[in-house]
Amino acid sequence: MFEPMGPTEGGPLPDRGRRRNAVNALVFLAGVAGLALGGWGLYDAVTTHQARGASRALISSACAGLVDGDEVLGLRGGVDRLRLSDRAENTVDFVSLPDSCDFQTVIAGKKYGDQHFVLKVRVLPAGPPENRLDTVPRAPFPERGDAPREDVTAHTAPTMRQPLGDGLLGDYGARDVTVTAPCATPLPGTGATAVRASALTGDSRATDTDRRALARIARTAALRLAAELGCTTRLPELPDALPAQATALGPAAGERHDACGWYAALLRTTDRGALPDRALGSPQAAAARTETCRLAVGPGETERIHSATPRADRDHVDLHDVLTRAPWWLETRSYFGEDGGSVGIDDGRLPSPVAPGTAGERGALTYATASCQGHPAVFTLLADRTYASRVIRDRYAEVFGAYVRDAAARHGCTQVTLPQ
Repeated sequence: MFEPMGPTEGGPLPDRGRRRNAVNALVFLAGVAGLALGGWGLYDAVTTHQARGASRALISSACAGLVDGDEVLGLRGGVDRLRLSDRAENTVDFVSLPDSCDFQTVIAGKKYGDQHFVLKVRVLPAGPPENRLDTVPRAPFPERGDAPREDVTAHTAPTMRQPLGDGLLGDYGARDVTVTAPCATPLPGTGATAVRASALTGDSRATDTDRRALARIARTAALRLAAELGCTTRLPELPDALPAQATALGPAAGERHDACGWYAALLRTTDRGALPDRALGSPQAAAARTETCRLAVGPGETERIHSATPRADRDHVDLHDVLTRAPWWLETRSYFGEDGGSVGIDDGRLPSPVAPGTAGERGALTYATASCQGHPAVFTLLADRTYASRVIRDRYAEVFGAYVRDAAARHGCTQVTLPQ
């Protein structure tokens, strides 16, 4: 009945021009690309969500629910996927402590780089000694191969423990935080008086944000571990700031408000002679469980002391070596509270615990003990071997005695035992 309609004038539809056709093609391609990108974005979002969910489940399982997965994933700028590190024992099960869980990041389906996060848990003072004392001196300064340095003792390696607030809660280092929770009564079976959780990252450039996150993780883990083991405890809140450790050594004499105050006091009563002229100590804190004081000799004083050293000893000292890679130094370190009862001497075998009421020398290590507020305490001195044996050997006992007497008096210690 009706005829099909065709073009009014007959012939093909009008051509709207090459430019219009090109625009239409671009719009079409953009639409296709948008759909593709949108699809990939959706796929990527879903995959990331699944990876984070799987990683959170892994963290919860391996760490026995002691830490929150999102806090762990947020370390080091944030990651989406973790795997367990290659260790035979890498989960927390509460059957035997100490224990740990240890993770690495995953990129393109493979483990990548250093440890992302480690949680270590234990009870104190039960178990093997946690604080291991070296009998071989290792200079506490950054290693730079054989390259000469103008001033080898200007800065120390950032390895001193810093107290969390007044130290009652615990302490921290450049990339780790340790929280100790004392128990109201000893734990049945072990006699342990405290539980401890340490959270650390493998990144040597850990930021302030990382340290704060590690502190939250460690405190949470300590409280959950205490609850799991039946340890009734109360912990103070975290301090507002966790400042990075100072590394620059300054003049040893004068007023000091760090753990090297004892040395400044010694210099006010005696001639320094060949003793160190530089110092850096950990902050003094009323309840600190560890205190460290590092002393060193600057380049100018090194040359002066070397020239005044008796010929018999000077022949055994390579001045260039001292000025470039083997400086003269001393380090004192004290352990109080639960840490004082978990100290062992490490001479290449299993560490042998330091027993209360003992003192002595092992290799380059000198140590003394005391009883402080009902807990054992250990005081140690380590030094560059050549400096101790060839340069200040006649004053070594004087320095160690001054340090121990000061630390014992400040912490209310009795039954101090010094080497004979």
